[in-house]
Formats: sequence, structure tokens, C-alpha cells
Amino acid sequence: MTTKKVVLTLGGKGGTGKTLFCRTLFHLLKGEGIYTLGFDGDRENPEFWDYHKNESNPVLRLDFLNIDDARQFISQLEESQPQVALFDMPGASGAATREQFARFNLFHTLKDELDGYEVTVVAVMNDCFNAIGSLKMMMEAFDEQAKYVAVLSDFWAKGKTPFQRWKGCERRKHFLQLGGKEVSMPMLELEVFDTLHGKASPFSRLNGLPLGDRVLLRSYLTRARAEFDLAHDYLGLPPLDGRDTNELVTQGINTISAQQQESAKQPAKAN
Repeated sequence: MTTKKVVLTLGGKGGTGKTLFCRTLFHLLKGEGIYTLGFDGDRENPEFWDYHKNESNPVLRLDFLNIDDARQFISQLEESQPQVALFDMPGASGAATREQFARFNLFHTLKDELDGYEVTVVAVMNDCFNAIGSLKMMMEAFDEQAKYVAVLSDFWAKGKTPFQRWKGCERRKHFLQLGGKEVSMPMLELEVFDTLHGKASPFSRLNGLPLGDRVLLRSYLTRARAEFDLAHDYLGLPPLDGRDTNELVTQGINTISAQQQESAKQPAKAN
């Protein structure tokens, strides 16, 4: 049985691809039937929530850095018992996140009170020092208590030596010593990104896009699923084990669409 995960996604300030990573992983997890709760803690720009607020399994707005919201998050885990809790954290929030973990003794709570959740820290890199700095703070605070994933987005893989700051720094050596895993995130064509962004549309609404956009988005999801498999055990995904990624992505889209349709048939709950 796959260990339950709390996945905290960090990035530097502004445009690293953090929310795109969350949207992608959220979609892939749900497409494989993994019960996943999404949380958006970005107070200034809650795009993860905005893309999924009208779904049958909406992302929740919850600021983990706020004490009352953090209490609610822990209680939500106890009540819902998701296989994966995926958190889009505010940019450059490593220090505040570390303090909140200490305040709630959260590693003990997740392991002993909530039946064995494992924490994964995901850092989405843009080769700037603030993204590396956020990961550094988390590694220093959590050490071997957490798993670590560095996401290297193809959008930032430019020039002759992409991610030179990351690959040449002492923090990466520490990251690898702690068993950290690196994955690439393919580039989603800007035209498709803009189409989805203009409608605040999640990937599960792919079938409503023009054919050209559907083809490009399927291609993106297929490549992302293959890349994320390198850290599947840290991200809550089942291993590919030779499964065809094209078929898997198509099945996932159909699975989520069927879930949405079934949810739409259910009577609305009274407030």
C-alpha cells in the first residue's frame, strides 16, 4: 500500500511554475484514482484554487501559515483521510512553513495521530537564489524527516548551462545526500496555457478545447507523467511499470470526466 503523503510545493517569488506543477500533479493523481485533496495557501494569487473551485473535488483555500487555517488543515486530514494532500504554498515561504511545523509538532502529528502521513517538500526551480533558499531552509529544519523533490521546468532550461546555480551549489549536494530526486517538468505551450488561463479551466476540461489545444495538452500531460515517475514514490503516484503513458493519460481524463458527470447528478447539499 502506498504511504499517504502531504506534498508541500514551494517556489521562489513570481513565476517559477509552482502552480502549474500543482495543477499537473493534482490532475494526474485524480486520473489514477488517488483520493487527493488540494489546498491553495497563496493568499496573493490563489490560482490553484481558481482553476478548480467549480470541480466536484475542488481545491480549498487555506493559509497554512495562519494558525486557525493550519488547525483546520490538520482536522481536515483526520476527517477526510486523503491518500495525498497537495499544498500550493506561498512563494518563498520556507521560514514561515518551518515555524508552523514546529508550532504544531506536525511530523509527530502526521505520523502518530494521523496514521502515518509522510511529508514531501517539492521545490519548483527557476535557477534563482530565492527558490534554492526556500529549499535550503526546509532541508535544514526537516532533515531526514521529509522527502525532497526538485522540479526543473523546461520553461527555464535556457542557455548553454541551464540551472547552473542549482547544479553547482552546496545545497544540491545536501539535497542528494538526503535522497532528493530531480524531475523535469515539460513546457506547456503558451497558447494552450493562455486558453486555459482565460477560462480558469482545469486540465479535466480538456475535451472542451479545440482539437489543436487538446493534442498539445495531452502531449504535455503524457510527458509530465513520464517525468514525474522518477519520483512517483515521493509524489504519491503509482509506478508506471511499463504502462503506456498515452493510454494512461486518456484513461485519466475519461475517469475524471465521469466523476464530474456523476457528481453533477447528485442533489446539492443543504447548507
